[in-house]
Amino acid sequence: MGNPLVRFLSRHLPPNTTKTVCPPGPLSASASPLPLVVVASFPRTGTHVLIDLILNNFPAYRRDPLYVNLDEYLRAGLPMDDLLRVGGYVLKTHHPEATFSAEEQAAYERVFQAAILLMPARPAVDVARSYRRMLGGDRERDLPSALRAYETFWSPLQPEMFAFAELIDPSFTPAIIARLATILGKPPSARTIGPPSRSSYLRVCLRKLATRLLGNKLSVVNTTVGFAKTKTAPRLEPAPWQRHEQG
Repeated sequence: MGNPLVRFLSRHLPPNTTKTVCPPGPLSASASPLPLVVVASFPRTGTHVLIDLILNNFPAYRRDPLYVNLDEYLRAGLPMDDLLRVGGYVLKTHHPEATFSAEEQAAYERVFQAAILLMPARPAVDVARSYRRMLGGDRERDLPSALRAYETFWSPLQPEMFAFAELIDPSFTPAIIARLATILGKPPSARTIGPPSRSSYLRVCLRKLATRLLGNKLSVVNTTVGFAKTKTAPRLEPAPWQRHEQG
């Protein structure tokens, strides 16, 4: 990332602006007949790539702000009934990565029972590599126990799985969008929009900046957080609990 603007944006561009995510932005005042969609993920597995594929290809799910960070929503003590009433949002969660109270756990369960559950899946070895690159290995030693807790919680809920290697590969985008259309019960937009190109950091950074400033006023959004270039991951076998029927 030799470009000075790219370096500046990667250090100082916050992902949580009022136009992009609730909180800090308030929920939309208008209710939607669509169900909530939960993108549940372990960090560094393609969370925002999947979120953006939904937001960019299914206009019915583009709200103001664009999506809800469910973990931050609950930690802020915001009303769960309001979220369930308004519907039609894409929700991001890393649950159960962080500690949470019994009251918060009950709130999570209410949402998960009412929502469509989606999950990006990435091989553990690649997650560890991403942690090393991002955090210098500080959290890598905790990964095995964290992944076990994650597996224990999510396996019985059987979310729809999406392989990270396919999410970031544009050649798989049409098939992913077709599958999402079936899961969501909504037709996609006529123009298929894939993952952001990694050939131009400057273009990606400028789209991230525009997304944080303008939110759903953009024709194409990019809510992704990190800026590091990621090589396309090999298509490895998923863990046993991830081998649900995918089609």
